[in-house]
Amino acid sequence: MFILCYDVSDVIYFERFIFERLIVDFCIIFGIFCIIIIIIIIIIIIIIIIIIIIIIIIIIIIIIIIIIIIIIIIIIIIIIIIISSIIIIIIIIIIIIIIIIIIIIIIIIIIIIIFIIIIIIIIIIIIIIIIIIIIIIITTTIIIISSSSRKSISSSSI
Repeated sequence: MFILCYDVSDVIYFERFIFERLIVDFCIIFGIFCIIIIIIIIIIIIIIIIIIIIIIIIIIIIIIIIIIIIIIIIIIIIIIIIISSIIIIIIIIIIIIIIIIIIIIIIIIIIIIIFIIIIIIIIIIIIIIIIIIIIIIITTTIIIISSSSRKSISSSSI
């Protein structure tokens, strides 16, 4: 009864109004959906860009750390080489000094031994000379005494 009160043109207008309203609502909903998708895509792109930037920064930091570590290692190796060469030079100098000291000690010992041998030889020669002198003196005195005693014996016998 209520429907019959409406005119046909009103019904058509009402249907067109609902259809247009549906189209508008669909467009609004689709637009909002598209905007949300675009925002999500933009957010994903921004996140990907941030992640890529962070990865690049991390890679750069790692490369810088590796370069610094390599430089430190090279410096340490150079310092070790310098120190070891200095130590080697010091060891060589100490060895040379020890060898020189040993040679000097050996030379001094040889000189002392030669000196002692010379002194011993001189002492032996002196002792031999003294013994010879003593023997000569003793024999001469014996000869003199014996000759004098013979003279005295001969003179007494005469």
